[in-house]
Amino acid sequence: MVPLGGWLLDITGEQPTQAWHWATAFCGTFVLLLPATVAMGATLPAMERVTAQLQRQGYSIAALYASNTFGAVVGVLASAFWLIPELGLVRTTGLCAVINVLCAAAALSLRSDGLVRADPQQTTGYKLAPMLAATGLLGIGYEVLVVRVLSQVSEDTVYTFAMLLAVYLGEIGRAHV
Repeated sequence: MVPLGGWLLDITGEQPTQAWHWATAFCGTFVLLLPATVAMGATLPAMERVTAQLQRQGYSIAALYASNTFGAVVGVLASAFWLIPELGLVRTTGLCAVINVLCAAAALSLRSDGLVRADPQQTTGYKLAPMLAATGLLGIGYEVLVVRVLSQVSEDTVYTFAMLLAVYLGEIGRAHV
């Protein structure tokens, strides 16, 4: 991100118009975060395939979603309050990348064991797409709004954001149990 941040500053210029400054900041951030965002978004169709298979075997999708969300809560709190202070930002980022690779390897091993199979008859995800997009947009919108409002009355630190994110994720997970 550092080299691209410098490049964005260069193309923004010293005295940009408000529109040009906004456009370069928005588009630059959008392009920079797009690969990670697409990768995270691609987990929903993959999870839908797994959960459809597991549901046919009698497993609870709600419990799976809640446990995934609980993992996100633990991850955000551990990162902000323990890993970053102990290891630093760069090492924590590397550790999280390694953990992601291990999770991907575990998911691929499930697929190779035959547990996860694509089902071409599953089209419900396409019918739910507008609703999922709207709830995702509203969820992130509320999160941004809450963070902005609470940053006015609380300390504007990474710890405050981590706690707010943990509460937000916890509520999402609780709603699915």
